[in-house]
Amino acid sequence: MQSERHCSNCARPMQVLDLSGHYQHRVQVDTCQHCCLVWFDETESVRLAGPGIAAFVREIHGAMQATEGHDHAISLSRMQTCPVCQSALKTVANRTRFGRTRQMECPEGHGYYQTYILYLAEKGFVRPLAWSDIHSLQAAGKKLFCADCGHPLPDRPIAECPACRSAIEVIDPTRLAMAIDRIDAPLAAPAPAATALDQYKCHGCGGAVDQTREIYCPHCHAPVLRHDTEDAATAAAHASELAQAAVRSQRMRQEASASAAHALAEQRAMNAYIEGQRGQWAKKLEGKFALGILLAALAFIVYMRSHFF
Repeated sequence: MQSERHCSNCARPMQVLDLSGHYQHRVQVDTCQHCCLVWFDETESVRLAGPGIAAFVREIHGAMQATEGHDHAISLSRMQTCPVCQSALKTVANRTRFGRTRQMECPEGHGYYQTYILYLAEKGFVRPLAWSDIHSLQAAGKKLFCADCGHPLPDRPIAECPACRSAIEVIDPTRLAMAIDRIDAPLAAPAPAATALDQYKCHGCGGAVDQTREIYCPHCHAPVLRHDTEDAATAAAHASELAQAAVRSQRMRQEASASAAHALAEQRAMNAYIEGQRGQWAKKLEGKFALGILLAALAFIVYMRSHFF
């Protein structure tokens, strides 16, 4: 869906991404797929739920793959004006528990620009590129591209992209899986078993792994290395579904156990109440019987005194 706002860099209309938010709400963010930029209004970024983050990753990845050429690659510092009020943007440097990040913020509070990779870095979903990633890509016959702008990269670890100057980092599907919350989303249909074409060799033990479904090697439990953003998001979502299914199963067992314990406690309380009522009834009966005997004895004494004395 096309947005009413225009990108401050290329002046093209921005696209609206309708993503899943917390508590079954929808969150709409504006993005320029040509420049790989995202504009967040106020608190939109923190209102995204796990499925929304996964969809966000796939959307931007598809935009980077569909764009031919990389002359559009830009750095965040080139964004000068707010798409809402046209005010000059200011650079804001943030420090998170995952490291430093930055954004171009509107002084009027309308929102801020952020690149795709900077957003993921802020959330802790990326890690630095390592030689093992490059070796894994070479073994799979794949090329290395900047995750921010899509510029081709050399087959060696480098600190920043030569086109957009973004830090060279890769998606960490393990961290992404931990963020994806499937409790408030419908369960997806079970994925089919991996075919030979879907499988790759583990960099640790050489065993076959499915990069679209697994974040750990099923043989040696080493993390599966990948640079393909779509595969990373898919594997993270699949791992999260399995984890959430296990959590739900355990929760159902706990609820069933608690329900059975509650029913047993109620039955015991009812039995105790019935026994107590029976005890009280027996005591009342004994009291009435004793009172009847006493009255009969008194009547007998009165009768004897009136007739014989």
